[in-house]
Amino acid sequence: MDAESFKRLESDVTALTESRDALLRQVRELRDAIVQLRTENAKLRADLSLVGKDNVTREELKKVVDQFQEADRKRIADGKMVHDKLEEIARLASKPVVLPPVEEVKAPKPKSEPAVTRKPANEPAAKPEDDGVELPAEYYEHVVAEGETLGAIISAFNKDRGLKVRVAHVLKANPKLKDARKIYVGMKLRIPAVK
Repeated sequence: MDAESFKRLESDVTALTESRDALLRQVRELRDAIVQLRTENAKLRADLSLVGKDNVTREELKKVVDQFQEADRKRIADGKMVHDKLEEIARLASKPVVLPPVEEVKAPKPKSEPAVTRKPANEPAAKPEDDGVELPAEYYEHVVAEGETLGAIISAFNKDRGLKVRVAHVLKANPKLKDARKIYVGMKLRIPAVK
């Protein structure tokens, strides 16, 4: 082989090597492009799977539009009815009002009311009297709440526990309590278990 053939052969090998390197670069670029396309394709598939979940069909949209139009027709009809009623009220208000003649009204004669005797404010509402019934040793303790009266407390105990307690019994069981009307919030009362 002569030197010139060798140079040609060497030049061909160099050209082929460069071509091969260029092709390898193109293959790598194509692989990267394929990976990128696959990623974008997966993203598009995911986005496509969401289509239709928030979207409406033409029929659904038409139904909503029809409902709006019906509501608008009703609004217009209601507005006309209100307008007609207001005109009728204005027409009636513009007419003069004729009042019937005023007759003289005689006041009724006052009736004589029976005299009511009241106890003086400083006199106790009820006094403990010996009613022949001894107080039982058994009793309930009650703390007076706001708005309660002695009568209401006794009624509640009689109803809830089947007792027959009277104001006199409570006054007798609570010697410091002189007036049934002078109970106060937080006061402790002994309610005898009178049966």
